[in-house]
Order: sequence, then C-alpha cells, then structure tokens
Amino acid sequence: MRERISFLIDPQDAPEVGCPPDIGRPAGFWRIVTASPGDKTFELLRRCEEKWISEDRPAHFARGWKCRRLYTPTELEAAELFQFVARDVDSEAESDPSAYDVACACPHCGAGRRQITDLAIDLSRLPKSRPIVRTIGNEWLLRKDLAEALAREEFTGFRLRPVTHRRNRFNMPSVFKRSPIGRRILERAWAEGRLPKVGLESEYADLWPQLLAEYRQAVGRAGDRAPRLRRSTEWLQLEITSKPVPLCPKTEFGINYFDRDQPGRYRCPLGHTGGLFLLSEVWIRRGDWDGADMVTTVTLYGHSRSTSGPPQPAILISPRLYRFLSARRVKGVAFEVAHLV
Repeated sequence: MRERISFLIDPQDAPEVGCPPDIGRPAGFWRIVTASPGDKTFELLRRCEEKWISEDRPAHFARGWKCRRLYTPTELEAAELFQFVARDVDSEAESDPSAYDVACACPHCGAGRRQITDLAIDLSRLPKSRPIVRTIGNEWLLRKDLAEALAREEFTGFRLRPVTHRRNRFNMPSVFKRSPIGRRILERAWAEGRLPKVGLESEYADLWPQLLAEYRQAVGRAGDRAPRLRRSTEWLQLEITSKPVPLCPKTEFGINYFDRDQPGRYRCPLGHTGGLFLLSEVWIRRGDWDGADMVTTVTLYGHSRSTSGPPQPAILISPRLYRFLSARRVKGVAFEVAHLV
C-alpha cells in the first residue's frame, strides 16, 4: 500500500517557514503539494509545520489535506475487510434536527445522538449523478435501484429507511445560477440591461440586494405552491444495524499528519471519539466481527464543533459487498483495506 497525501498551502506563507512558494501545483490562490510519508517533500512540510507551530501562529501551515491509499491487485484480492469511505461530503442538504434526540449526546464530543424518526431532507440539493450520497450530517442515502440490488443479493448488517422530501425555501443557494428561479431572474435582468452578462452577480453591489430580495420572494411563492412534505420514491436512508466492533490500538487518529494531537484536545474523555480525523487504515480483532456485510466501529472520530459534521464511525464492508460495489463502479465512494488481527 502506498499513501499519497495532498496538502493545501498558502504560497504567501511558504517563505516565512522555509518552503519554496512555487512548490506543488497551483489551485487558485493556493498550492497543492502531494507527498508520501518519508519522502523529501513530506519531511520538508513537516519541518515547515513544526516551525509554524513553534512560532505560535494560528491554525496550521497545511490548511487542508486529503489522503489517497493506493493498493496493488494482490493486496485487494487478499483483503479480508474493507473500509467504506466517502470521497467527500456530497451534499449540502441538511436533515430536520427533529429527527434526532440529542438529550443523550456526549457533552464533550457530541457523540451519541439518536435518530428517532425518518429523515426529512431537501432532496433537491442531492447530486444527480451519484447513487450513494453522504450529507453534511453524516447521513448516507442510497438511490432506490441500488438499494433494491443490495436487497436482491441479501447483504446483511443494515436496513433501509424511508426518506421524506422537505422543501426548505429558506435554505436555497444564494448563487442564482444554481436554481431555475434564480436563472429566470438573471435572464430578465440581462434582457432589461440591468446586469451585464459577464462576471458574477455578487460583484454588482447596487443590484445585488434588489435581485436577492426578488429571488427570495420568488422562492417563497414557489414554496407556498409546492407540497412541503412527500415520501421519496427515489431515495432511501442506509442505517447500519449490525453489532459495532472495537478498534485495535494500531488505528491512529489526529488533527493532521503532522499533529497527532498528543494533548488529546479532540479525544473524548469518556472514550466516545478517538480524535478529530482517522489517519490510518482500520484495524480490528478477528473475533469481534460477526461476519455482517456492513459494520461500524465503536470508536468514532470527529467533533460536534468541527466543519466535518457530528462524530462518525468508520464503516467496514465485507469482500463480497466490496466486489459488488466495485463491479457497479459506484461513484462518490472509495474503498480502503481494513485489517483483521
């Protein structure tokens, strides 16, 4: 297995900690630097991060990161378990908070909220091209055709719950071009000569408040005409029901690949969360897994105050389910080898 980690850095900060400002490749105002643990670039970034922290600067030198693990065909064939990983948060859709009982949630990390009703969510905000979606609330939704295929193959360890479409007219995108109503308002403004066709509408401060007000009024009228709640015929929620498995100590958590959070700022004192992010492959004991095709870990990662959503477990799947999803080339998810010891 080979790890390739992409770091996001600010080229303006780079010279201050001894890093070349043209390192990596450009990405807008940022630079993306890809390295593997142990190579020269990785060690350079480590020294820059240590210098940044030693000078009591805010946040981190590496402003963001993403790890990709590359496996050989032999490693994939020999794997006894896989981690089911979302490539990213796929949807800005947010479920109705009333679906959860948070009275029993941990006061330290936020873990332990309990879903008490079916999800009510604005399904219009889900991506159209993916059969599996993870929302900002760490909920997993499946398109009906994929859900039916899983049922036919009799995979175990989960159930599928109904999902209700809840139109949220107060949570519409502020960028007009992302909605039909907004596009109609822009087209009218262009036709009347009130707004040039080039550039972003937000650049025109004098017209922006007026157009935004028109947009919200139109969305409100559309919301009054449209049914607010209806059972979805296209989406189902994935809920894992198998017995969770404990993690082995070889599984590592931390803030990033240069900060393993030795003080334990993001480790729950009650043991619910192991850290802010999962930094390694998952390791579990062989006897703790009951053979279900889908299972979660007891220890979570994340924090209620983080931008990545509430604490979540790692999701593990059997080789049989991995082969099924890989054969269908399901978009939006990746698979990493997990280990039984």
